Amino acid sequence: MTTELTQEQIDFKAKYELFLAETQLSYAAASKVLDVSQNSLKEWFTVRGGKMRKPAQHILRAVELKIDRLNAANEELGIYDDLYGLSPNDRAAFLRDKLRSHHVSD
Repeated sequence: MTTELTQEQIDFKAKYELFLAETQLSYAAASKVLDVSQNSLKEWFTVRGGKMRKPAQHILRAVELKIDRLNAANEELGIYDDLYGLSPNDRAAFLRDKLRSHHVSD
């Protein structure tokens, strides 16, 4: 059974799950922010047929970088508080805009 995770995958899984919880994004909305397919997001870390679905290393790193950039902006500016009351599509657009903005992408 291939369900064991590396420490890097364990850390990423915790960060990814916390990001989803803090932003209250659906898989569909999160996929727009993180540039990953919705089906991939749903499947990560699920076990099917004795095998765990894990993100490929290059995808894990790209998604982790985006989450880190958004988390840094949240720590500095409280951007996740600005998500309150927004629709899922507006939340995704807001966070994508923050990723594109000069302040977050530096």
